[in-house]
Amino acid sequence: MSFLGRNTFKFAGVTFPLPTSTGNPLVLDADPSITFILLFLAAVINKYQGARWLEAATGANLNDAAGNLITQPVVQTVPYSPADYLQDEQFHFPLLSLDRISFTAEEKTREYYQITTKLQLLYMLPPMDPGQMVQINSFRNAVQATILDRLMLGFDPSFMSNVSDGVLYQIAGYEALSVVGGNWIGIQNPNTNTSANLKKINTFFPTLMMELELRERQNPISGQFPPLQFVDGYVSSGDGYAPNNFNLDLFHLNLPQG
Repeated sequence: MSFLGRNTFKFAGVTFPLPTSTGNPLVLDADPSITFILLFLAAVINKYQGARWLEAATGANLNDAAGNLITQPVVQTVPYSPADYLQDEQFHFPLLSLDRISFTAEEKTREYYQITTKLQLLYMLPPMDPGQMVQINSFRNAVQATILDRLMLGFDPSFMSNVSDGVLYQIAGYEALSVVGGNWIGIQNPNTNTSANLKKINTFFPTLMMELELRERQNPISGQFPPLQFVDGYVSSGDGYAPNNFNLDLFHLNLPQG
């Protein structure tokens, strides 16, 4: 039987070389932490805000770009920061995004290393008039509370309860995740009006921006090396008279070669 040895390694929930022909989007195979954190947060936001959102959005006549009522508090998720692509992509709002911003690396032992990554989460509401803003804006606070509580808890009873008991870090493959802080901001998208005067207008997206801290580590791989089948050794003693002999008892360890 052949063993991969050092021709493979595992970091967080990803085993390398990356698999091919999986039929999955790359972000799922290469970054399951981002994938499942986004899925989890979208699920709990829609669960705990959904009914009230539908009521408020109906009262505010809050419609999407196609004129349809926005019926839930998270309509789209993206695994990158959308702020730089607002002019190029037709996103669907409210939008939840998560992206890696920076990291620090640390060797914990000679056997494994660990990185701590700063994540940026954006919860972006659609453009609204002042009347709609009064009725909808407080969802940013409700979403912030939901994210903080569920991430501190680490699971939700309704999220993938049939997989690893629904515990997020076990599903995603990371070690720890925490909320550092955040801001309520407005993101502006400079748009060019298509009318004859080509007047520039700003589209304003009320946004909750949060900073998260993600800790991930190098992990062992089952079957990477041959199993240890035996250990033996022998003791040699010196009398102290021969050159470089210091009258020591030495234990020589023999390990199997794999």
